[in-house]
Amino acid sequence: MKQKGIDKLFLLMYTDLMTGAYNRTAYEEYLSRQRRKPDMRGMTVITVRVNGVHQINESYGRHTGDEAIKEIAKTLIETIGEKADIYRISGTEFVCIASGSIGGYISGFKDAIGFRNAALPYELSVSLGCAAYEDGRSIDELIIESDRMIINNRNKVVM
Repeated sequence: MKQKGIDKLFLLMYTDLMTGAYNRTAYEEYLSRQRRKPDMRGMTVITVRVNGVHQINESYGRHTGDEAIKEIAKTLIETIGEKADIYRISGTEFVCIASGSIGGYISGFKDAIGFRNAALPYELSVSLGCAAYEDGRSIDELIIESDRMIINNRNKVVM
């Protein structure tokens, strides 16, 4: 019985209750552990920003905007979650961190979003940034590069 309580506490501490992804606390603790590791070999970081939530909120209400964020999270977990940890780090931003290459999984994510759009009254759209390990790069450098791809609009994906 005591273990169930500990499991529930862990779940509440490290899970974003709206989306089921890991939360910002879990993300920061993960980064703290990774910063102590000298070798990031094989690491891949993907940043995913949900586009158009404000417009969805304005047109359909906040509940529907929340549903759009949940749809993105669900799709990330179903398509990339097998290979990567999925973190919701802000209202409309997720970070996926994998210990290996996940290029094929990204394609599956894009396809799944396109399929979901066919059944929704609004369009799900995301911007993606991706960075893979190269010699000597830290986890922080991978995150910065992944973010920079989005900021520079090099990988805006409208499904």
